[in-house]
Amino acid sequence: MPIGKKNLVPSNLDDRQQNIDFLENNNLLLHAQQEALLDGILVIDTNYKIISYNKHFQEMWHITPEVMATNNDGNLLEYILLDKVAEKEQFLTKLENLREQSSATYYDEISLKDGRIFAHYSAPVISHEGKYYGRIWSFRDVTLTKQAQQALLDLAENLELQLKSRTDELTYLILALQNEIALRKKP
Repeated sequence: MPIGKKNLVPSNLDDRQQNIDFLENNNLLLHAQQEALLDGILVIDTNYKIISYNKHFQEMWHITPEVMATNNDGNLLEYILLDKVAEKEQFLTKLENLREQSSATYYDEISLKDGRIFAHYSAPVISHEGKYYGRIWSFRDVTLTKQAQQALLDLAENLELQLKSRTDELTYLILALQNEIALRKKP
């Protein structure tokens, strides 16, 4: 059953306890799902306060518990911008655009100063009735994938150069053999 679909108005004390149990179980399930993800997850409300995040988010960004405890997206953004992101102004502009367009989804890649690359997806948190509650951010370290892609491109370029070199060598040898054969045929 999707969350938010159950009637939570208790008709008696037993129903109230069942609703509390239901909400606790859903909360535990959602927390377990969030922690099981390979992505770093951050959820903020409409005032840019941190609602939720998983440990992987904190670990991949190397964020101290003190910074996370401030519970403020502005402080977190400042921490990330000042210490981590390679292209600060570009990243900040994209974030400001998202704040202006709260219903927009967004995908990009972020280059970090330490050489890592994060794929970054963001989507609004919207109720079934269309009410905006905030934004969820998902970050995935794609550094190894990008490095592998670059290595393949480099290898392809190297092989192409080797093939051209060998082709040039063979063309030269063929011409030299043709000249030698032509010289030998002459009386």
